[in-house]
Amino acid sequence: MNKSFRCSNRIYRAFLTTQSQPLLTSPVPTQENITRLILEQKSATQALQTFRWASNIRNFTHNQSTYRALIHKLCNFRRFDCVHHLLDEMPSSIGSTPDEDIFVTIVRGLGRAGMIKQVIKIPELVSKFEKKPTLKLYNSILDVLVKEDIDIAREFYRIKMMGNGIHGDDYTYGIFMKGLCLTNRIGDGFKLLQVMKTRGITPNTVIYNTLIHALCKNGKVGRARSLMRDLVEPSDVTFNILISAYCGEGSLVQALVMLEKSFNKGYIPDVITVTKVVGLLCNSGRVSEAVELLERVEERGGIVDVVAYNTLINGFCRLGKVKVGCRLLKEMELKGCMPNADTYNGLISGLCDSKMFDLALEMFNEMKRVGINWNFVTYDTLIHGLCSGGRVENGLKILEVMKNDKRVSAFHISPYNGVIYGFYKENRLEESLAFIRKMENLFPRAVDRSTRILDFCENGNIGEARRIYDQMVGEGVMPSALVYSNLLSGYCSKGCIKGAFELMNEMIGRGYLPIASTLNDVIILLCKQGKVGKASKLMEDIKGRGCLLDSGSYGPFIDVFCSRGDFHRAYMFFLQMVEKDEALFGDLSFDGKDKKSTYCWGFWTGCTELGCCTLPPGYGYGYGPKTGSYETVKELIPLVLVFSFLLSKNCLGTAYAPPSIRLLYQISSWQINLPARFDTQPFSIWETSTLYQNVDDSVGIMCKLSCAYREKPHYALVFQKRGTFWRVMAASTSGITTVANTYWDLVIDWDLLQRNSKNPWLRDKPLVPHKIVLDIILRLVWMQLILDFQELPHLYKKAFVAIVACLKILRRGLWNFFRSDALPIEFKFYTPTI
Repeated sequence: MNKSFRCSNRIYRAFLTTQSQPLLTSPVPTQENITRLILEQKSATQALQTFRWASNIRNFTHNQSTYRALIHKLCNFRRFDCVHHLLDEMPSSIGSTPDEDIFVTIVRGLGRAGMIKQVIKIPELVSKFEKKPTLKLYNSILDVLVKEDIDIAREFYRIKMMGNGIHGDDYTYGIFMKGLCLTNRIGDGFKLLQVMKTRGITPNTVIYNTLIHALCKNGKVGRARSLMRDLVEPSDVTFNILISAYCGEGSLVQALVMLEKSFNKGYIPDVITVTKVVGLLCNSGRVSEAVELLERVEERGGIVDVVAYNTLINGFCRLGKVKVGCRLLKEMELKGCMPNADTYNGLISGLCDSKMFDLALEMFNEMKRVGINWNFVTYDTLIHGLCSGGRVENGLKILEVMKNDKRVSAFHISPYNGVIYGFYKENRLEESLAFIRKMENLFPRAVDRSTRILDFCENGNIGEARRIYDQMVGEGVMPSALVYSNLLSGYCSKGCIKGAFELMNEMIGRGYLPIASTLNDVIILLCKQGKVGKASKLMEDIKGRGCLLDSGSYGPFIDVFCSRGDFHRAYMFFLQMVEKDEALFGDLSFDGKDKKSTYCWGFWTGCTELGCCTLPPGYGYGYGPKTGSYETVKELIPLVLVFSFLLSKNCLGTAYAPPSIRLLYQISSWQINLPARFDTQPFSIWETSTLYQNVDDSVGIMCKLSCAYREKPHYALVFQKRGTFWRVMAASTSGITTVANTYWDLVIDWDLLQRNSKNPWLRDKPLVPHKIVLDIILRLVWMQLILDFQELPHLYKKAFVAIVACLKILRRGLWNFFRSDALPIEFKFYTPTI
């Protein structure tokens, strides 16, 4: 008794909370009050208690709505035994049998419970109360049956409905169309349309939309659009279906045409459809049109939510217009559309891609100020962006913040892989390995797999390393960039180009771009296998993705083309090096140990084997054997300017003459494409040894450079003329070398001291007399390279260096053209072959 009293008080208090009027003016609850109170209960028992409590209220009687509410709650909790008891008591309780809405409620409850056999028996249950099932009840039964099995529904229609003389209406056929389309029986759907027309039933818009949607889902958008023409009046749903389908296929033009037709009909696409069109426009780079579309939708009263704005912001960020995205953030706030974490995550990603890392960190802090919680995507995006952009230390700080954030799980490996990727990009391999070891407590399995892969790669056991890698990926663990790099290098060392390409594609798909050293291994392997075209395409693709290259990236191409005698294409790759970054020349010093420089060695030695640098057509300095004159001097001007620029940038200041300098010195000396072979003329060692300041062993350098000549050793030729021997030996100190070279150029070359002397060590007659002042000026310019003074009063440093470089070129040109002993052998005319 006490329990029943407490229950009644609880229900009564709940009833009081549902009252919209004071208790004094409404002492007796209405059927609507009790119906709502029953539906608010959390269990079948509470719903029954509420129902019984209301039955005891004076002057209150239940009706069909209160019984229907109770039956609905009982069906939800599968208390069908109580349902049958209520049905039996209704005639005596309220004086009427259950109506069709109660039976429809029972059908839907049985359908949710999957009790299909009981659903089919509902017409018999209705007949028990001396009622005839209505078409509405039969349609509700069909609606349940088609979701389970369309064939059961069709059999029920033939036997139960048509057997009792009940024919379906357009709603019935709509149910069948839905069932056919759910099972992709589109052909039967078209047959159903014909059956409806033959029976005089006009298919409604819902039936057409159902079939149109099924066609679009199966990729038959054109057929769906043709079917749309059969509609007398398409609805907004029709346009939404077709616009979304065209967006799914990437058919932007068709989607825009259908969108315009929708506007002309007075329909406004829903926000999901609008967002799809905005995304397609942004992916096509037409973000301005996307902005106009959102404005049109807003002007017509349509809804534009935060997802649509986020799509637009991400579109601007992908185009590098991240500041426009930031302005959109302010605009959407002014329009009452509040940004969420995805909005800020998109902007942070765009800022990191645009190398605006300080603004990305400011955006990260702004989220906290405006009350938007950081989520895992926020941390992961920022850490990956900072580390891949060379800000590993900042990334590590954000990682520490993530570890202390209790709302975000720290047991996600992706941010940690982002830090490893940052170390990898900066070639800080020791730090990356140390960081992996620190991760062992959080990710023991991933660290174990990674270290084993690295060990196997180091030992050359690529097969076992790949097996562990596959096991790692199968467990759902994302490998780090270091794992990919070592596996790639291992495959390349084994000559397995297919496996290397597969790994590189997976690596890029994970968001890791290979650094130059990793990429170079693949390029070298391709070039060795003669797949130069694939190597070139790979390099262009990686360059387009933002991967930085070095001299080792171009060296294999130069080497393979020189080995084929294709110096034209070899030189084209050399020009790409110059165009890409003149600093690449800093890596081209040849000391017999530098791996990258040896790749380019074939180009230079191939050129010297021809006796000169054989340049492509249009760059040659031709000597006509018939005319006896040099032609197309103007074609050399760009190359001379290249050398002048490199000299002004101090790119030639290496310890000794690299092979690249041989080419550039021939350019500056106007020796390009002379028709004579210079196999017996050594490279100007006396000039080289004094040009570079850090020479320790000029004789060793001289021997290295002389090895470039392939026909025979030329060590003796280095010492053959004009006192070269002691000039080379004196080259260990730049000051002595400066004095020595000045003496030889002014005294020996121009006979300044003994013009009429017959001394065998001096020249009796200068080739170009009365040019002593000019030569002194040019010699002082040459001394500037040794003494390294680079500034003069009232003259900018770069301007001074540029002037000096140009004068140096002029001096070298004069030296080669006007010295009678510049060529120790006679001209031998020949036609270079490419």
